[in-house]
Amino acid sequence: MLHFTIKEAAAAMNALYNGGGEGEIHRVSIDSRDIEENTLFIAIKGERFDGHDFLESALASGAVCAVSHRKEDVGKPGVMVVDDTEQALCDLAHAHRMKFDIPVAGVTGSVGKTTTKEMIACCLATKYQVKKTEGNHNNQIGMPRTLLELTDEDTAAVMEMGSQGPGEIRQLTLCAAPQVAVITKIGVSHLERFGSQENILKGKLEIAEGLPEDGTLVLNIDDPFLVSAVEEMRKKHHLLTYAVDDKTADIYAKEISGGAYSQSFIFCYGNIQLPVFLPVGGLHNVYNALAALSVAVALEVDLKAAVKALGKYEPSGQRQKVTPLSGRTMIEDCYNASPDSMEAALKILSRCEGAPRIAVLGDMLELGDISKEAHHRVGVQAASLQLDLVLCVGEDAKEIVSGVQEVQSRTRACHFESKDALCRALEEAAVEGCTVLFKGSRGMHMEQYLQHLEQVLH
Repeated sequence: MLHFTIKEAAAAMNALYNGGGEGEIHRVSIDSRDIEENTLFIAIKGERFDGHDFLESALASGAVCAVSHRKEDVGKPGVMVVDDTEQALCDLAHAHRMKFDIPVAGVTGSVGKTTTKEMIACCLATKYQVKKTEGNHNNQIGMPRTLLELTDEDTAAVMEMGSQGPGEIRQLTLCAAPQVAVITKIGVSHLERFGSQENILKGKLEIAEGLPEDGTLVLNIDDPFLVSAVEEMRKKHHLLTYAVDDKTADIYAKEISGGAYSQSFIFCYGNIQLPVFLPVGGLHNVYNALAALSVAVALEVDLKAAVKALGKYEPSGQRQKVTPLSGRTMIEDCYNASPDSMEAALKILSRCEGAPRIAVLGDMLELGDISKEAHHRVGVQAASLQLDLVLCVGEDAKEIVSGVQEVQSRTRACHFESKDALCRALEEAAVEGCTVLFKGSRGMHMEQYLQHLEQVLH
């Protein structure tokens, strides 16, 4: 259970506080409406709200103390003042995390973070009681709040670490202090904020800064950017590498086979070779499973038990979730989208037996100057895979249609300016026996088109 005295919390956050220090803190909240006994309120400034506007409300509701980064709040009763409340949240979470002598795994990368995190938790659960980040709680707010939920019942943790710019992974990894850190892939997500893939690589490598001397860094060396960092990282950390193509990796897969919804491969590590079954399709999920098994190796989890656990893995949230709908098959992959994840999703759709195979695609956001080119390539790929129909929404998704039209194939593509127009076309196209993929960046809310179809067909 979370337990700090006010004095201990102030010290952990390097806060200025003039009040008494013996009150106890058992909860932390960033919402002034969520105040219970022994709750510390931390005011976070967001894009659309500022928690500092609710300091008095939180204290009036019974918060044992409130944390502000406004200098004018110095000396106010019941208020601690810090340089930055987001950093203070991380600092307090780190202090709580360090009370637990348990293995922690951290995961970052441009794509595959969440699935890899879930597969790692799946493997570790054969040996440990695992605390993990849920949903999209992988940022400077969500991940520290997950760490603050650690209890004596938790014997391991898996923390997903996302970033939208340089320095953010460093903040998270120093907070979580992982024993094992995984980098899945260097893609182009948030390219407009990083500026280049080289800068994305630097940003993701920040995760290694939280490792102890005996910690392990896990890298996918089929990724050209990560393989370029191997020698430098090997000088600083114990490395475990994994791959599908590069058989010099410490851990690799061979004899991969399967379809859209499941697959098998042989896991190879030294003299160990184990057959693995995954109840999800796509080569990207082989990589995710290899990363998870690499963590199992690093933390000395029984590999046969870990492999067996992966055979029962279930996708979380809106990631490659396959559901039947009135004689049709829906693939909900709406959590987010990047060129890499879009390619993986379209390949899965191409292997589906249901016909017609329909892709409902929205914009991939935050790609900066490469956005139009990246969307055009998606269209080229969709046509090359001989999909039947591509329905698009979003400004840059117009380029998907252009890419489809560039390739001489039977694939048809249409762009829609409104939700209603796309929904009408989808109703007509989604005949019995079809398979429909819904994919786009989170801000495009592609799940609304699936929800519409569900309402129509039920």
